[in-house]
Amino acid sequence: MILDYNTGTVDLAKLFEKSEELLCNIDKEGRLTHHTKLWETVSGLDALSFERRDFSSLLYSEKDRTEFSELFKQALSGQIITEAQLRFKKGDTAYHWIRVTLLGNNGQSALIIGKIISGDLLASQQDKLVESEERYNMALQGIAAGVFDMFDIENELVYVSPVFMEMLGRPHQDRPYTTPERNSWVAPHHLDKVLNAFYAHLETGVPFNCEAQFSMGDGRLRWFLLNGKSKRDDTGKVVRLVGSLIDIEDRKAAEEEVLKAKEMAEEVSKLKSNFLSNMSHEIRTPLNGIIGLGNLIAKEKDVLKIRELVELQKQSSKRLLYTLTSILSFAKLETELEYNKLKKVNISQTVKKAYDSLLELGQSKNLNLKLVSNLDNLTSLGNENQYYQVFHNLIHNAIKFTTQGNVTVEVGKTGMPGNYRIFVKVTDTGIGITNDFMDKVFEPFAQESMGESRSFEGSGISLAFSKRYVELLGGAIHVQSRKDRGSTFEILIPCVA
Repeated sequence: MILDYNTGTVDLAKLFEKSEELLCNIDKEGRLTHHTKLWETVSGLDALSFERRDFSSLLYSEKDRTEFSELFKQALSGQIITEAQLRFKKGDTAYHWIRVTLLGNNGQSALIIGKIISGDLLASQQDKLVESEERYNMALQGIAAGVFDMFDIENELVYVSPVFMEMLGRPHQDRPYTTPERNSWVAPHHLDKVLNAFYAHLETGVPFNCEAQFSMGDGRLRWFLLNGKSKRDDTGKVVRLVGSLIDIEDRKAAEEEVLKAKEMAEEVSKLKSNFLSNMSHEIRTPLNGIIGLGNLIAKEKDVLKIRELVELQKQSSKRLLYTLTSILSFAKLETELEYNKLKKVNISQTVKKAYDSLLELGQSKNLNLKLVSNLDNLTSLGNENQYYQVFHNLIHNAIKFTTQGNVTVEVGKTGMPGNYRIFVKVTDTGIGITNDFMDKVFEPFAQESMGESRSFEGSGISLAFSKRYVELLGGAIHVQSRKDRGSTFEILIPCVA
């Protein structure tokens, strides 16, 4: 099963098989579809008992179930609910307090990320999140496991346990560490954050609880959680600060992955909406034209007028055919390349065919079209029809986005003997591309102007198809553009004798 948030990239089976976190996924009915082994340990149930189980049955009381039900509704609506503390059954009478985060998937399911905030699970359960929780409890009880003890507040001298330094990948010395030494352990970009939390605790008594990256002995950066509790004298002055260091690298990585998945889901959802809007427009508009013109032709008796209407109907038909062909070609591109043997294609002739087919369109806009090709026998491996579509896409786009001026198509070869590459360059004096859109210009369905009110027609997949096809054949495509000055698209493909 794929939990894609509309991306198709998160494989639930692999995610839950490999994860050592407290994760599960439930469908829109609230039934479990996937879970990690840790849930079995937490609940005391076996794997079979989890199959299609109502997730709310794992909760301890009706109050917990009611609260979860409300959170679940919000998650399905697209909200993220964090820091929700619920009680989960542990056997028949006991329970765990677990902090849960819910991430909805377009109203179809929800990913649940849990963190035990009190419990007695053993480290042998091999869950890094629970191990961090256990180290935290042990540290607060004074056991030497990532513990620090600032026994001299005035001079800020601190003792750290051997495990503390081991976690940082640094040698331990049985002596107090000074402020400069302690500060050198924290990543420079997080030092102010740690110091602000430290002094705020000393001055105001707010909890000392800070997540920050530390510099490991080998130079790598790693996420840790610093917790501390102070002892004050009768005047309220802090005389000692004891705390612990907890490794949260895995949790931060998981949070980042969830955030990336959410951002990708939002982007893909936006692209999907734009695609559906564009496709509705690109298919409905010419189809309405075909039907409407057909009705007019049926009523018209003047032969010349009929011919004029038929010509308009042909234009609408070509637009509709072009849109459908682009979609189907992009969908089956890799399959066709895999199963069809590559043949030699005369690139010079194929470019000329595409150019000639669009001459009339360019002339109808009073553009100056020019084809520069001094070599007639430049060949490359591929499929002639698909190469034709690539060149047609680039030239058609240049004409479409140019209202006045020139469109120039150049064909030639570059490189050294034995390593020649064919270049096809299409340059126009059109509207150009903004810097913000340059990174998205080859993405499927992406268009700088979206919606039915946009100035230019198109499905947004011609450049994506061209890039994918050229790259599958070992080539590359590049673009240079300035807004309101024009664009140059250049294709480089291997040249064969």
